[in-house]
Amino acid sequence: CEIRMYIEPELAALAAANAGLADMDEMQRLADGVVPLYHVDGDHAPGDVQLHLQTAKSTDNRVAPKLIGIGSTSSPLFIQPTHRVPKNETNTTHQEVIDAIRTRNARQAKQAMTRHIEFNRERLLELPD
Repeated sequence: CEIRMYIEPELAALAAANAGLADMDEMQRLADGVVPLYHVDGDHAPGDVQLHLQTAKSTDNRVAPKLIGIGSTSSPLFIQPTHRVPKNETNTTHQEVIDAIRTRNARQAKQAMTRHIEFNRERLLELPD
């Protein structure tokens, strides 16, 4: 989560400045697609990674999507071993990031992504060794 904390909040802020309408719509589509998987205990990790990847693509920076590969491996590690999916918090923070990007509020996008990653970090720290 430490690497993600350095990279992804900044990418969310950059996406707020640069995302096009189609980018925003795709982020929303991906977020909406993950929600039903929580309710049936489905594997939401691939959709979650795609959402974070789309956020990076929305920065209009060629390097940004490549950086997501660094942090995306932590999502399945967090989700798979415990099946303790942070459903409501994840949905809420995903939507907060998207809403901030839609309103072009870089500060709020950065803060929402920071909360999202911090929540995941806290859940990881709760896992037994």
